[in-house]
Amino acid sequence: MTTENTTTFSKKSAGALLALALILAGGAYGVMSSSGIVSANSNGVEEQEPNLNGSIQVADDESLSEAQEQSQYSALAKISEADAIKIAEAEVGGTAKGAELEAENGSLVYEVEIGNQEVLVDAGTGSVLFIEQDND
Repeated sequence: MTTENTTTFSKKSAGALLALALILAGGAYGVMSSSGIVSANSNGVEEQEPNLNGSIQVADDESLSEAQEQSQYSALAKISEADAIKIAEAEVGGTAKGAELEAENGSLVYEVEIGNQEVLVDAGTGSVLFIEQDND
């Protein structure tokens, strides 16, 4: 190999390594963002919503009224709102301000607000699925 060939080989290798690094970095970002739904908050900052794997899956039915939706959710829930509040309070400490039974990313959960945190409790098993800091 001549010096000229060595230099050409090194430049090609460096270019290939750079391309590989960019592909891998892009792939890592794809894996990170596939673990949840990426959205922008009111300040335009990207936030990643949790990819929940709750025990009760629900579809968003736009044809139902709020009351019909809540009735359907209540019939599906296996734990009570009071139990969800106790579970959330035990998990993060503090006293709950309130709780709502809702569909979050396809899973039926109780969203329990404690201080500046929202604790998502699985409405079927009572396990804590996600804890979110509310920075508003």
